[in-house]
Amino acid sequence: MRNAIRMLGLLALGVYPASTLAETPPASATTVSGLLDLYYSFNFNRPPSLSLNSGGLPDAQTNLRNFDQFHNQFGLNLAEVSIRHSQKQASLRIDLDVGDLTDFLHKNGTSTDEVTKHVGQAFVTYSPASVSGLTFSVGKMLTHVDWEGAKAKDNWQYSRSFLFALGSPYWHLGASMSYALLPGTLVTNLYVYNGWNTTYDTNDAKTLGAQATWTPADSLTLTYNFLSGSEGTSASSVQKTLQELIGVWKLSGSVSLAADLLNGWTPDARWMAGTLAAKFAVSSDAYLSPRLELYSDPQGVTSGLPQDLTSITLTWSQGLADGLEYRIEGRLDQSTQNAFVTASGTTNSQTTTTGSLLYSF
Repeated sequence: MRNAIRMLGLLALGVYPASTLAETPPASATTVSGLLDLYYSFNFNRPPSLSLNSGGLPDAQTNLRNFDQFHNQFGLNLAEVSIRHSQKQASLRIDLDVGDLTDFLHKNGTSTDEVTKHVGQAFVTYSPASVSGLTFSVGKMLTHVDWEGAKAKDNWQYSRSFLFALGSPYWHLGASMSYALLPGTLVTNLYVYNGWNTTYDTNDAKTLGAQATWTPADSLTLTYNFLSGSEGTSASSVQKTLQELIGVWKLSGSVSLAADLLNGWTPDARWMAGTLAAKFAVSSDAYLSPRLELYSDPQGVTSGLPQDLTSITLTWSQGLADGLEYRIEGRLDQSTQNAFVTASGTTNSQTTTTGSLLYSF
C-alpha cells in the first residue's frame, strides 16, 4: 500500500522514472525532408556555347557525364522535397523533384518522360508483423545497382563515375522483397521491374534483379548485385545483364575505402568498369576523397564509341553550418578515342573543376 501511495505521489510530481511507465508508440508518423543541390562547372576544353536541341533541352557540353554536363554554367541540379509517412507495418515515401537531374534521369533521346520526371520516387512498403525481417515495396524507386547514388549528398564525390553514368540504370518501376536471413549480418533482396529508366514496359518480359548484402563486421560491408531483362520493344528487344560486387571498408574512424566492380553484357556486346575510392576525414565536418576509375566499352554500346576510359577525381568537402556543405572537385577524363568536345573539334581528354553547394534538412 505504501509503495502504491509513493508511486502516485511521484507521478503527481512528474519525477517517477520513465522506464517504469508503459509507453504507447505513436500510431503513425510523418516526416518531411528537403535537398537543394547547386553547382558551377568549368571545362578546360572550352566546348562550344550551350545550345538547345529539337526537344528544347540543352545539349551536353562535358561529354560522357550526367548531372555536371554543362560548361561555365551555374546549375540547379536538384531541388527536392521528400515526404515519408509510416503507420504500423506500412509506410509511404514520395520524392518531389525539379532540376537538371530530373531531366537527365528521364531523358529519352531529345525528349523526357514528362509524366513522371518530377516524381523521383513513390513507393509503399509493407512489413508484416507475423514475419520478422520481411519487407515488400511497390512503386517507383531508384535502382538497387551501384555504390554511388543519384543524389550527390549520398556520395563521397560530387560528379558520378562512368560506371554510374553509363554502365547501369538509374531508376525502375516495379516491386521488391527484402528478407534479413541473418539480421544485422545478411540481407537479401529480389526485384521485378518494368525495365531500365522507363515507366512502361514495351515488351512481354520483365527485368529481374537480386541483391545480397553481407556485413561480417561493423567495419566491412560486401554487396552483390544482379540485374537482367529484355530492354526495348518486342520487335527489337535486347537482353541486358549486369553483375556487380561492391565493398566498403572502414579502416579507422577517419579512413574508409570503397571498391565497385561491374560487368555488363548483351548477346553482342560487353562493358566492364572498376572504381576505387577513399575518404579521409580531416575533421568532424571536412574530408578529402580521391577516386580512380577504369571503364571499358569495346563495342561502344554504352558510350557511343568503342573505347576505354579512365578518370581521376579529387574532391574536398567542407561543412559550413548544420545541413549546409560545399564541395570543390577536380577531374581528369581520358579516352582511347577523341570522345571529348573542344571549341574547334574533339580530343581524347577533358579536365573539369566543379564547385557545389548542398543543403539538406
